[in-house]
Amino acid sequence: MQIQKIHLQKYRNYNDQFLKLDPSKNISIFLGNNAQGKTNLLESIYAASLTKSFRTADAADMIAKQSDTKTDNKKSEIQLEYMLDEQVNRVSLALDATGKTVKKIIKWNDQPKKVLEYIGNLHVVLFEPNDMNLLILSPGLRRKYFDILLSQIDPEYLNHLSRYNRILKARNKLLLNILQERSQPDELYYWDAELVKSGAYIVWHRQKMLDFFVEKIQPVYHQLAGTDQDEVSIVYQSSIKPYVDIETTAEEFMKKLQERRSSDIKNATTGLGPHRDDYIFQLRNQDIASTGSRGEIRSMILALKNTEIVYIEEVKGTSPILLLDDVFSELDDNRKRRLIDIISTRQSFITTVEQDMVAKLDPENLQVFTIENGEIL
Repeated sequence: MQIQKIHLQKYRNYNDQFLKLDPSKNISIFLGNNAQGKTNLLESIYAASLTKSFRTADAADMIAKQSDTKTDNKKSEIQLEYMLDEQVNRVSLALDATGKTVKKIIKWNDQPKKVLEYIGNLHVVLFEPNDMNLLILSPGLRRKYFDILLSQIDPEYLNHLSRYNRILKARNKLLLNILQERSQPDELYYWDAELVKSGAYIVWHRQKMLDFFVEKIQPVYHQLAGTDQDEVSIVYQSSIKPYVDIETTAEEFMKKLQERRSSDIKNATTGLGPHRDDYIFQLRNQDIASTGSRGEIRSMILALKNTEIVYIEEVKGTSPILLLDDVFSELDDNRKRRLIDIISTRQSFITTVEQDMVAKLDPENLQVFTIENGEIL
Protein backbone atom coordinates (compact mmCIF):
# COMPACT_ATOMS: atom_id res chain seq x y z
CA MET A 1 0.00 0.00 0.00
CA GLN A 2 1.49 3.34 -1.06
CA ILE A 3 -0.01 6.82 -1.30
CA GLN A 4 0.99 8.58 -4.51
CA LYS A 5 -1.08 11.78 -4.57
CA ILE A 6 -2.70 14.05 -1.98
CA HIS A 7 -5.04 16.95 -2.73
CA LEU A 8 -6.34 19.18 0.08
CA GLN A 9 -9.02 21.81 -0.51
CA LYS A 10 -10.01 24.25 2.24
CA TYR A 11 -8.54 21.88 4.82
CA ARG A 12 -7.27 23.53 8.03
CA ASN A 13 -4.66 26.04 6.81
CA TYR A 14 -4.37 24.49 3.32
CA ASN A 15 -6.29 26.36 0.65
CA ASP A 16 -5.70 24.22 -2.46
CA GLN A 17 -2.66 22.01 -1.99
CA PHE A 18 -1.59 19.19 -4.34
CA LEU A 19 1.26 16.84 -3.46
CA LYS A 20 2.69 14.16 -5.76
CA LEU A 21 5.02 11.62 -4.19
CA ASP A 22 7.89 9.64 -5.69
CA PRO A 23 6.81 5.96 -5.57
CA SER A 24 10.45 4.80 -5.46
CA LYS A 25 10.98 6.38 -2.02
CA ASN A 26 9.31 5.12 1.15
CA ILE A 27 10.01 8.01 3.49
CA SER A 28 8.63 11.53 3.14
CA ILE A 29 9.86 14.04 5.70
CA PHE A 30 8.17 17.40 6.22
CA LEU A 31 10.25 20.14 7.82
CA GLY A 32 9.02 23.46 9.17
CA ASN A 33 8.46 25.59 12.23
CA ASN A 34 5.55 25.01 14.56
CA ALA A 35 2.02 26.00 13.45
CA GLN A 36 2.81 25.83 9.73
CA GLY A 37 0.61 22.84 8.86
CA LYS A 38 2.80 19.75 9.35
CA THR A 39 0.42 17.98 11.74
CA ASN A 40 -2.54 19.08 9.59
CA LEU A 41 -1.10 17.11 6.68
CA LEU A 42 -0.78 13.91 8.74
CA GLU A 43 -4.25 14.48 10.14
CA SER A 44 -5.67 14.64 6.62
CA ILE A 45 -4.22 11.19 5.76
CA TYR A 46 -5.53 9.79 9.05
CA ALA A 47 -8.97 11.28 8.36
CA ALA A 48 -9.00 9.80 4.85
CA SER A 49 -8.42 6.41 6.44
CA LEU A 50 -10.74 6.54 9.46
CA THR A 51 -13.10 9.43 8.49
CA LYS A 52 -12.21 11.34 11.67
CA SER A 53 -9.38 13.31 13.25
CA PHE A 54 -6.96 12.10 15.91
CA ARG A 55 -6.87 15.63 17.36
CA THR A 56 -10.50 16.74 17.69
CA ALA A 57 -13.96 15.23 18.03
CA ASP A 58 -15.50 18.12 16.07
CA ALA A 59 -15.14 17.59 12.31
CA ALA A 60 -15.85 21.30 11.76
CA ASP A 61 -12.36 22.03 13.14
CA MET A 62 -10.86 20.44 10.00
CA ILE A 63 -12.58 22.93 7.69
CA ALA A 64 -10.62 26.08 6.79
CA LYS A 65 -12.07 29.06 8.64
CA GLN A 66 -12.15 31.50 5.74
CA SER A 67 -12.71 31.12 2.01
CA ASP A 68 -11.36 33.33 -0.77
CA THR A 69 -14.47 35.51 -0.59
CA LYS A 70 -13.80 36.32 3.09
CA THR A 71 -17.07 34.73 4.16
CA ASP A 72 -17.29 31.73 6.43
CA ASN A 73 -16.17 28.65 4.56
CA LYS A 74 -18.35 25.58 5.14
CA LYS A 75 -16.79 22.88 2.97
CA SER A 76 -13.53 20.97 2.81
CA GLU A 77 -12.24 17.97 0.89
CA ILE A 78 -9.38 15.47 1.15
CA GLN A 79 -8.48 13.39 -1.90
CA LEU A 80 -5.91 10.59 -1.89
CA GLU A 81 -4.69 8.25 -4.58
CA TYR A 82 -2.87 5.10 -3.53
CA MET A 83 -1.58 1.85 -5.01
CA LEU A 84 -2.56 -1.53 -3.63
CA ASP A 85 -1.78 -4.83 -5.38
CA GLU A 86 -0.77 -2.90 -8.53
CA GLN A 87 -4.17 -1.21 -8.66
CA VAL A 88 -4.83 2.53 -8.30
CA ASN A 89 -7.45 3.42 -5.67
CA ARG A 90 -8.98 6.83 -5.02
CA VAL A 91 -10.37 8.09 -1.73
CA SER A 92 -12.35 11.27 -1.18
CA LEU A 93 -13.60 12.63 2.15
CA ALA A 94 -15.69 15.79 1.84
CA LEU A 95 -16.83 17.72 4.90
CA ASP A 96 -19.95 19.87 4.57
CA ALA A 97 -20.92 22.14 7.46
CA THR A 98 -23.70 24.03 5.70
CA GLY A 99 -26.29 22.26 7.89
CA LYS A 100 -26.62 22.00 11.66
CA THR A 101 -24.05 19.19 11.81
CA VAL A 102 -21.03 18.34 9.67
CA LYS A 103 -21.92 15.91 6.92
CA LYS A 104 -19.22 13.49 5.80
CA ILE A 105 -19.35 12.40 2.17
CA ILE A 106 -17.07 9.45 1.46
CA LYS A 107 -16.21 8.08 -1.95
CA TRP A 108 -13.95 5.15 -2.70
CA ASN A 109 -13.05 4.72 -6.37
CA ASP A 110 -15.77 7.30 -7.15
CA GLN A 111 -18.46 5.21 -5.44
CA PRO A 112 -20.30 6.72 -2.44
CA LYS A 113 -19.74 4.73 0.76
CA LYS A 114 -21.12 4.80 4.28
CA VAL A 115 -18.56 5.08 7.08
CA LEU A 116 -19.11 1.47 8.21
CA GLU A 117 -18.70 0.24 4.62
CA TYR A 118 -15.55 2.22 3.93
CA ILE A 119 -13.28 1.90 6.97
CA GLY A 120 -10.68 -0.81 6.44
CA ASN A 121 -9.70 0.09 2.88
CA LEU A 122 -6.76 2.36 3.77
CA HIS A 123 -4.73 1.30 6.82
CA VAL A 124 -2.70 3.72 8.93
CA VAL A 125 -0.60 3.53 12.09
CA LEU A 126 -0.09 6.79 13.97
CA PHE A 127 2.90 7.74 16.16
CA GLU A 128 2.42 10.99 18.11
CA PRO A 129 3.74 12.60 21.32
CA ASN A 130 0.47 11.90 23.19
CA ASP A 131 1.01 8.15 22.78
CA MET A 132 2.62 8.19 26.25
CA ASN A 133 -0.86 8.84 27.68
CA LEU A 134 -2.12 5.58 26.23
CA LEU A 135 -0.51 3.52 29.01
CA ILE A 136 -0.95 5.88 31.95
CA LEU A 137 -4.37 7.55 31.59
CA SER A 138 -7.92 6.19 31.50
CA PRO A 139 -8.98 2.73 30.22
CA GLY A 140 -11.09 4.48 27.58
CA LEU A 141 -7.94 5.48 25.70
CA ARG A 142 -6.72 1.88 25.56
CA ARG A 143 -10.13 0.59 24.46
CA LYS A 144 -10.25 3.25 21.75
CA TYR A 145 -6.75 2.34 20.52
CA PHE A 146 -7.51 -1.36 20.10
CA ASP A 147 -11.04 -0.70 18.79
CA ILE A 148 -9.61 1.49 16.01
CA LEU A 149 -7.14 -1.24 15.11
CA LEU A 150 -9.76 -4.00 15.06
CA SER A 151 -12.16 -1.80 13.08
CA GLN A 152 -9.53 -1.42 10.34
CA ILE A 153 -9.02 -5.18 10.25
CA ASP A 154 -12.56 -6.53 10.60
CA PRO A 155 -15.62 -4.68 9.22
CA GLU A 156 -17.89 -6.90 11.32
CA TYR A 157 -16.12 -5.76 14.47
CA LEU A 158 -16.86 -2.14 13.60
CA ASN A 159 -20.50 -3.02 12.91
CA HIS A 160 -20.84 -4.81 16.25
CA LEU A 161 -19.07 -2.00 18.11
CA SER A 162 -21.38 0.63 16.64
CA ARG A 163 -24.41 -1.57 17.32
CA TYR A 164 -23.29 -2.31 20.90
CA ASN A 165 -22.94 1.39 21.72
CA ARG A 166 -26.43 2.13 20.38
CA ILE A 167 -27.99 -0.73 22.35
CA LEU A 168 -26.06 0.21 25.51
CA LYS A 169 -27.45 3.74 25.33
CA ALA A 170 -31.00 2.40 24.89
CA ARG A 171 -30.57 -0.09 27.76
CA ASN A 172 -29.29 2.60 30.11
CA LYS A 173 -32.25 4.81 29.23
CA LEU A 174 -34.60 1.91 29.99
CA LEU A 175 -32.85 1.26 33.31
CA LEU A 176 -33.51 4.88 34.31
CA ASN A 177 -37.17 4.56 33.29
CA ILE A 178 -37.50 1.39 35.38
CA LEU A 179 -35.91 3.15 38.37
CA GLN A 180 -38.42 5.97 37.94
CA GLU A 181 -41.25 3.39 37.59
CA ARG A 182 -42.04 4.45 34.03
CA SER A 183 -41.13 1.04 32.55
CA GLN A 184 -41.18 -2.61 33.62
CA PRO A 185 -38.10 -4.80 34.32
CA ASP A 186 -39.36 -7.43 31.85
CA GLU A 187 -38.60 -4.99 29.04
CA LEU A 188 -34.90 -5.61 29.67
CA TYR A 189 -34.97 -9.11 28.17
CA TYR A 190 -35.02 -7.84 24.59
CA TRP A 191 -32.20 -5.33 25.12
CA ASP A 192 -30.13 -7.84 27.10
CA ALA A 193 -30.28 -10.35 24.24
CA GLU A 194 -29.25 -7.70 21.72
CA LEU A 195 -26.46 -6.36 23.93
CA VAL A 196 -25.06 -9.84 24.49
CA LYS A 197 -25.03 -10.63 20.78
CA SER A 198 -22.65 -7.80 19.90
CA GLY A 199 -20.86 -7.69 23.25
CA ALA A 200 -19.74 -11.31 23.00
CA TYR A 201 -18.37 -10.72 19.50
CA ILE A 202 -16.37 -7.72 20.73
CA VAL A 203 -14.93 -9.47 23.81
CA TRP A 204 -13.98 -12.63 21.92
CA HIS A 205 -12.21 -10.78 19.10
CA ARG A 206 -10.39 -8.47 21.51
CA GLN A 207 -8.93 -11.51 23.27
CA LYS A 208 -8.04 -13.22 19.98
CA MET A 209 -6.17 -10.10 18.85
CA LEU A 210 -4.45 -9.74 22.20
CA ASP A 211 -3.15 -13.32 22.00
CA PHE A 212 -1.17 -12.19 18.93
CA PHE A 213 0.14 -9.07 20.70
CA VAL A 214 1.25 -10.99 23.79
CA GLU A 215 3.24 -13.39 21.64
CA LYS A 216 4.98 -10.68 19.58
CA ILE A 217 5.53 -7.69 21.87
CA GLN A 218 8.14 -9.07 24.31
CA PRO A 219 11.02 -9.70 21.85
CA VAL A 220 10.48 -6.26 20.30
CA TYR A 221 10.56 -4.61 23.73
CA HIS A 222 13.78 -6.47 24.59
CA GLN A 223 15.40 -5.16 21.41
CA LEU A 224 14.38 -1.58 22.19
CA ALA A 225 15.34 -1.70 25.86
CA GLY A 226 18.62 -3.52 25.27
CA THR A 227 17.81 -6.33 27.69
CA ASP A 228 16.18 -9.76 27.49
CA GLN A 229 15.63 -10.13 31.24
CA ASP A 230 12.31 -8.32 31.71
CA GLU A 231 9.03 -10.16 31.26
CA VAL A 232 6.54 -8.18 29.15
CA SER A 233 2.85 -8.90 28.77
CA ILE A 234 -0.59 -7.39 28.17
CA VAL A 235 -3.54 -8.56 30.27
CA TYR A 236 -7.08 -8.18 28.96
CA GLN A 237 -9.09 -7.17 32.02
CA SER A 238 -12.71 -7.95 31.16
CA SER A 239 -15.83 -8.43 33.23
CA ILE A 240 -16.84 -11.06 30.67
CA LYS A 241 -14.42 -13.95 30.28
CA PRO A 242 -13.80 -14.79 26.60
CA TYR A 243 -14.54 -18.51 26.22
CA VAL A 244 -13.60 -21.00 23.51
CA ASP A 245 -16.17 -19.52 21.12
CA ILE A 246 -18.48 -16.54 20.76
CA GLU A 247 -21.60 -18.55 21.64
CA THR A 248 -20.24 -19.66 25.02
CA THR A 249 -18.99 -16.13 25.70
CA ALA A 250 -22.52 -14.83 24.99
CA GLU A 251 -24.03 -17.32 27.44
CA GLU A 252 -21.64 -16.15 30.17
CA PHE A 253 -22.42 -12.51 29.40
CA MET A 254 -26.18 -13.11 29.64
CA LYS A 255 -25.79 -14.98 32.92
CA LYS A 256 -23.84 -12.10 34.48
CA LEU A 257 -26.27 -9.47 33.18
CA GLN A 258 -29.16 -11.28 34.86
CA GLU A 259 -27.21 -11.68 38.11
CA ARG A 260 -26.62 -7.94 38.42
CA ARG A 261 -29.95 -6.72 37.07
CA SER A 262 -31.06 -5.26 40.40
CA SER A 263 -27.79 -3.37 40.75
CA ASP A 264 -28.06 -2.02 37.19
CA ILE A 265 -31.58 -0.76 37.87
CA LYS A 266 -30.52 0.83 41.15
CA ASN A 267 -27.64 2.66 39.45
CA ALA A 268 -29.49 3.26 36.15
CA THR A 269 -26.44 2.08 34.22
CA THR A 270 -25.01 -1.12 32.76
CA GLY A 271 -22.24 -2.16 35.12
CA LEU A 272 -20.48 -4.79 33.03
CA GLY A 273 -19.57 -5.44 29.44
CA PRO A 274 -16.85 -4.52 26.95
CA HIS A 275 -17.47 -0.80 27.53
CA ARG A 276 -15.80 -1.27 30.94
CA ASP A 277 -12.84 -3.40 29.85
CA ASP A 278 -9.19 -2.46 30.20
CA TYR A 279 -5.81 -3.59 28.89
CA ILE A 280 -3.02 -3.72 31.48
CA PHE A 281 0.54 -3.44 30.11
CA GLN A 282 2.84 -5.33 32.44
CA LEU A 283 6.59 -5.11 32.89
CA ARG A 284 8.15 -7.56 35.36
CA ASN A 285 4.58 -8.67 36.26
CA GLN A 286 3.60 -5.17 37.37
CA ASP A 287 1.49 -2.47 35.75
CA ILE A 288 3.97 -0.33 33.81
CA ALA A 289 1.78 2.76 34.36
CA SER A 290 2.52 2.57 38.09
CA THR A 291 6.08 1.25 38.19
CA GLY A 292 7.70 1.97 34.81
CA SER A 293 10.17 4.76 34.08
CA ARG A 294 9.55 7.17 31.18
CA GLY A 295 12.17 5.31 29.15
CA GLU A 296 10.46 1.97 29.80
CA ILE A 297 7.07 3.41 28.87
CA ARG A 298 8.51 4.83 25.62
CA SER A 299 9.98 1.41 24.81
CA MET A 300 6.63 -0.24 25.49
CA ILE A 301 4.82 2.24 23.23
CA LEU A 302 7.26 1.64 20.36
CA ALA A 303 6.99 -2.13 20.87
CA LEU A 304 3.19 -1.81 20.81
CA LYS A 305 3.19 0.22 17.59
CA ASN A 306 5.62 -2.19 15.94
CA THR A 307 3.35 -5.10 16.88
CA GLU A 308 0.36 -3.19 15.49
CA ILE A 309 2.16 -2.85 12.15
CA VAL A 310 3.03 -6.56 12.05
CA TYR A 311 -0.54 -7.50 13.01
CA ILE A 312 -2.00 -5.51 10.11
CA GLU A 313 0.55 -7.00 7.72
CA GLU A 314 -0.17 -10.57 8.80
CA VAL A 315 -3.96 -10.23 8.77
CA LYS A 316 -4.40 -8.00 5.70
CA GLY A 317 -1.32 -8.98 3.70
CA THR A 318 -0.21 -5.37 3.14
CA SER A 319 1.81 -2.78 5.06
CA PRO A 320 -0.06 0.16 6.60
CA ILE A 321 0.85 3.80 6.02
CA LEU A 322 2.93 5.12 8.95
CA LEU A 323 2.30 8.64 10.27
CA LEU A 324 4.94 10.03 12.64
CA ASP A 325 4.15 13.43 14.13
CA ASP A 326 7.21 14.98 15.79
CA VAL A 327 8.05 11.81 17.73
CA PHE A 328 11.82 11.61 17.19
CA SER A 329 12.51 14.55 19.51
CA GLU A 330 11.20 12.46 22.43
CA LEU A 331 13.52 9.49 21.78
CA ASP A 332 17.12 8.68 22.68
CA ASP A 333 19.54 7.51 19.99
CA ASN A 334 18.85 3.78 20.51
CA ARG A 335 15.09 4.20 20.15
CA LYS A 336 15.57 6.52 17.17
CA ARG A 337 17.63 3.84 15.41
CA ARG A 338 15.01 1.18 16.13
CA LEU A 339 12.18 3.39 14.89
CA ILE A 340 14.13 4.15 11.71
CA ASP A 341 14.51 0.39 11.17
CA ILE A 342 10.73 0.01 11.52
CA ILE A 343 9.82 2.73 9.03
CA SER A 344 12.51 2.21 6.38
CA THR A 345 10.68 -0.62 4.57
CA ARG A 346 7.21 0.94 4.78
CA GLN A 347 5.75 4.18 3.44
CA SER A 348 6.16 6.74 6.19
CA PHE A 349 5.22 10.41 6.59
CA ILE A 350 7.39 12.20 9.17
CA THR A 351 6.99 15.72 10.54
CA THR A 352 9.77 17.42 12.48
CA VAL A 353 11.34 20.78 13.26
CA GLU A 354 14.78 19.15 13.43
CA GLN A 355 16.80 19.63 10.25
CA ASP A 356 19.38 17.04 11.37
CA MET A 357 16.76 14.26 11.10
CA VAL A 358 17.39 14.26 7.34
CA ALA A 359 21.01 13.15 7.88
CA LYS A 360 19.86 10.13 9.91
CA LEU A 361 17.81 8.68 7.02
CA ASP A 362 18.88 6.92 3.83
CA PRO A 363 18.95 9.62 1.09
CA GLU A 364 18.13 7.01 -1.58
CA ASN A 365 14.85 6.24 0.19
CA LEU A 366 13.92 9.78 1.19
CA GLN A 367 12.07 12.81 -0.18
CA VAL A 368 12.18 16.06 1.77
CA PHE A 369 9.58 18.84 1.83
CA THR A 370 9.28 22.12 3.71
CA ILE A 371 5.93 23.40 4.94
CA GLU A 372 5.38 27.14 5.40
CA ASN A 373 2.03 28.74 6.14
CA GLY A 374 -0.05 25.93 4.69
CA GLU A 375 2.06 25.46 1.58
CA ILE A 376 4.23 22.42 0.81
CA LEU A 377 7.43 23.50 -0.88
